[in-house]
Amino acid sequence: MAYHDILDDWDEENELDAEADALRYAERRRRRIVTDRMNPFTAMSDNEFVDRFRLRKESVYDLLEEIRHQLPAANDLRGCPVPPHLQLLIGIRCMATGGHQVTIGDCHDVSQTTVSQCLKTVSRAIASRSQHYILPPAGNDLHQTIQQFYNIAEMPGVVGAIDCTHIEIQRPSVKNSELFRAQKEAYNLSHAKTRNTIERAFGVLKRRFAYLGKKVRTDLETTKAIIVASMVLHNVAILTKLVLPDDGELGDINHHVLPNEVPVQPLTAV
Repeated sequence: MAYHDILDDWDEENELDAEADALRYAERRRRRIVTDRMNPFTAMSDNEFVDRFRLRKESVYDLLEEIRHQLPAANDLRGCPVPPHLQLLIGIRCMATGGHQVTIGDCHDVSQTTVSQCLKTVSRAIASRSQHYILPPAGNDLHQTIQQFYNIAEMPGVVGAIDCTHIEIQRPSVKNSELFRAQKEAYNLSHAKTRNTIERAFGVLKRRFAYLGKKVRTDLETTKAIIVASMVLHNVAILTKLVLPDDGELGDINHHVLPNEVPVQPLTAV
């Protein structure tokens, strides 16, 4: 091989190395800002969005407008800004899937610490809206609810069903922590049949927001916020008449007003 041929090959290799270095530099520069590189509002179809976030795009956008002022400017560990819409989507996806925070962070190009912070901030912001979404029936809905309950087991004057559901949490480091140990009472047959509506509602709630079906390992205040926030999101889905494929046999409760609404009192500690 001639000397000038060797030099030509060497120059070509150097050019390729320079191009590779330039691409790597551009990649590093690109990763310095968390923007709409993968914005689910635009990058996902409607079905893909519902499958991952358990709500329609319109519902999430409306919720964002309600709580935007409660989502402070946030940066990940690399100093990259995390926009409010991404904070909200990360928080909702945690509650919807119950997935590992590292995996969710990889999906949105943020750290696990950022995911944890988004879950804390978003759940508390959503829970603060509970008085607007978790309500007892009133007006015409009240009379309809009484009639619906009567149709179940001929029990008159029932306006709601109250029950408890088990959500596993880590032992809280507070006084009287034994108060958080689960206990359930027995009911007679009539009560059991009538309160089945709330049992079915809890079943759909945990199917839709799988975080509640696993051990919740956040601090106590965040855990309470996550539970209330999940109920708010559940009722948002019901108000928009969203039926999910994995609702299964429980999905038919979406055709009735009462069983879909989870009438719990808002947590004053959040």
